[in-house]
Amino acid sequence: MIVSGSGTIELTNRAARASLGDPDAPALAGQAFETVVRQWVLSEEDGTEVAAERLLAGEPISTTIRAVHRATGERRWWRPSCQPLSSEGECARLLVLEDVTAVKEAEVRTRVLADSGRALVESFDFEQRLANVAEMAIPALADWCAIYLADDALNLRRVVTAHGDSAKQALAQRVAQMAGDLIEPTTDLGRVIRTGASILHEDVTTEMLARRARTADQLRQLRALKLRSAVVVPLRIPERTIGAMILATAESRRRLTTERSEEHTSELQSHHD
Repeated sequence: MIVSGSGTIELTNRAARASLGDPDAPALAGQAFETVVRQWVLSEEDGTEVAAERLLAGEPISTTIRAVHRATGERRWWRPSCQPLSSEGECARLLVLEDVTAVKEAEVRTRVLADSGRALVESFDFEQRLANVAEMAIPALADWCAIYLADDALNLRRVVTAHGDSAKQALAQRVAQMAGDLIEPTTDLGRVIRTGASILHEDVTTEMLARRARTADQLRQLRALKLRSAVVVPLRIPERTIGAMILATAESRRRLTTERSEEHTSELQSHHD
């Protein structure tokens, strides 16, 4: 796309519109570049936020940019490059947002699986292995993770809680404790452990949280996590389901989908077996 010296989009092609989310959208010409890009939360791989104006700075950006759409939670990866179209004053700039989402998602998934496999091998303690896997999953696959184990008497025990934001770790632990000490068959956790089938909520609604909370204080804590999507997957051994893992997104605003959740969780599950 071409952006004027004043920051107005002058021209976009189909590839640029595709990178911004919709190749068939009306032309973006005439709109402020900052307004269009602010629909996305931009950050580097380590979570450092990236301002929209940095894309037009003309300075090389050595890392790929993670872009999460504020409204839909869609995640993309961009490799931006920008160059002036003239050497005089505040000239127009040519900005290329190369969409490398497919490559980057595969790279992140491979790295997480490699790290989790290494973590499993490094520990002989089964519960520590599960804790290691939870740490590997955050923040690459989700923002929040909790793992529970169940026994034949339907006793439930939380093994680990991990949150990508250390400031919310204690809150995440309090929310995870709401599951109690016994499996409740009507809850998502209970159904997954009982049936061995995953449950996905692409959009976590206020109504879902209200059904989950037993008290007003619990509802307040659930809302404070600002959950976007969540999936509950079984932990299996050949004979039976021994527990479940909850993966949820929040601050990143990513939306977990059926395809993506099944991909990630089945691959992580294969490291437990």
